[in-house]
Amino acid sequence: MDAGSSGSLRDNEEPTIREGDMTNEHDSNPAKLDEVPHEEWARWCATMTSDHSGREVVLRQADRAIGEVQLAEGQTLVAVEYDEFGNTEALTIKCGSRAVPVSYVVAQPRSIGERRDGDGVIEQVTIIDTTGRRTSLYLA
Repeated sequence: MDAGSSGSLRDNEEPTIREGDMTNEHDSNPAKLDEVPHEEWARWCATMTSDHSGREVVLRQADRAIGEVQLAEGQTLVAVEYDEFGNTEALTIKCGSRAVPVSYVVAQPRSIGERRDGDGVIEQVTIIDTTGRRTSLYLA
């Protein structure tokens, strides 16, 4: 985010990744992530769930106010869900057991980025919301 920016999108502004948004300064191997187009979010979440459910994950959240906080480690991924509520969107990451998963909600996401390994398997997902908060999911 630019200094002085409110972090919210204007009505006519598309959610886009800006240079530096989709790199993780906390990662020992920073790499640029590939943006998932907004119109593909619902399908991408369904594919993410079907292809990666059961993988062990680390979930972190970071912004300028709180720094970086680890939300989950050693949990298994249950689902990644995309919801639209009128003009409001949310992404929910569910970890733990299928019977009683813990849900982490990213309200008003503006971008999703992913990093794949050499074999094309997703190893990191980063979601940035309209406030600039970054939620990163690392898959083992």
